[in-house]
Amino acid sequence: MRVKFRGRTFRVTRTCLPKGTYGECSDQEAIIKIDKRLKGWERLTVEVHEALHACFPMLGEREIRESGWGIVDLLWKMGYRR
Repeated sequence: MRVKFRGRTFRVTRTCLPKGTYGECSDQEAIIKIDKRLKGWERLTVEVHEALHACFPMLGEREIRESGWGIVDLLWKMGYRR
């Protein structure tokens, strides 16, 4: 699937990532990888987290994580499920 962030098209793929890696975002390659074994809350958390990296590459991990938790909590409470 392809998604635009900041006017750039990112390719989003679901694949098996190495143990301990749940998602990756490469601004240089314009690609987001999500571990395909993730389900439910964990999947949503990683999807939002990596999308935020694509939107705001200048932000650090702490800022991305803190922003992502609020968005994930809202979406989950609104009934988003995969």
